[in-house]
Amino acid sequence: DVVVVPSLAHEGTSLAAIEGIVSGRPTVTTAIGGLPNVVVPCLTGHVSDLYPKSLADAIEAADRERLLERPQVLDACRAALGKDRWEKDVWRCLKACLDLPE
Repeated sequence: DVVVVPSLAHEGTSLAAIEGIVSGRPTVTTAIGGLPNVVVPCLTGHVSDLYPKSLADAIEAADRERLLERPQVLDACRAALGKDRWEKDVWRCLKACLDLPE
């Protein structure tokens, strides 16, 4: 029901967090690396510290709020974080870095 990514250190942009959001599951992460940039608090999930009580409270809140049950929010998340957009952006970056023709 809730995706939890309780990273301790050195986390970039977690695909687990993105997959959780795009699949319509509220996502709880810690404030490590790029994780706070993926979760929109009170919209797609919660960012918590690693204290057991804080983490449990964030998981309960995410489960109770059913954050992504609003179709317009889920559609926007899928458009912003979906595989199609990532493939397009990565390919554009690779072409620029490798000096490939458009």
